[in-house]
Amino acid sequence: MIRCVIFDFGDTLNLSSEARKRINFVELGFKIFKKHGFLGDRDDYLLARKEADAGYSKIGSKRYHGGYYPKLVSEKAKWRVSFKKCVEMDKEYYDAYISQAELDPHAIEILAYLKQKKFKIILLSNGHKRNILPVLKRYHAIGFFDKIMISHDLGYQKSELVPFKQILKDFKFKPSEVIMVGDRLDEDMHAKKLGIHTVRIKREVVHLTGEPIQPDYEIKDLLELIPIIGKIERKT
Repeated sequence: MIRCVIFDFGDTLNLSSEARKRINFVELGFKIFKKHGFLGDRDDYLLARKEADAGYSKIGSKRYHGGYYPKLVSEKAKWRVSFKKCVEMDKEYYDAYISQAELDPHAIEILAYLKQKKFKIILLSNGHKRNILPVLKRYHAIGFFDKIMISHDLGYQKSELVPFKQILKDFKFKPSEVIMVGDRLDEDMHAKKLGIHTVRIKREVVHLTGEPIQPDYEIKDLLELIPIIGKIERKT
């Protein structure tokens, strides 16, 4: 019997890629830099950003804090700016993203269905809470979740399996009682290594930076999860 459904956030419950399509974040970043007194031109900014990206990608969420990225870009651009101002720029940048972020059209419907059926619902994201909680609050969705787990706070990515092991331990679930729903083969689907049922939702943008694991099931719509739960329960 299935007792718990774990959801990824970005590109699963939240249509992150769609928001990114609506905003040119490179141009937004340059606009914010100029607003705060950057003396260089667009090419200077683009070069600095490229150099910063090379180092920032190695940091990961374990060491992330607000203001770090614009500070790194400003250093590469040889622009002397206070960390306080970098925090301000970082906030402007992400406020623009949050204003455009939106949940999947069927996110609330599937969460309400699972809640009504007494499933435990857990949100497990490799993101940062500032990208997640404001969106959930806007949709009045936080109350659906029995637990919200974010890698920035945990110190582990999903592919490291520690978050999944913690869920199994804390809630005393057997792996066969849990379903993981997400879009990433290289993160969400790693739950399969522990015996957790895996369901991949196929999105237009595919993120793949690590080892891909093939899912047990694939869906194109969150509501397709309902018959999959029935199928799994008939097998067990």
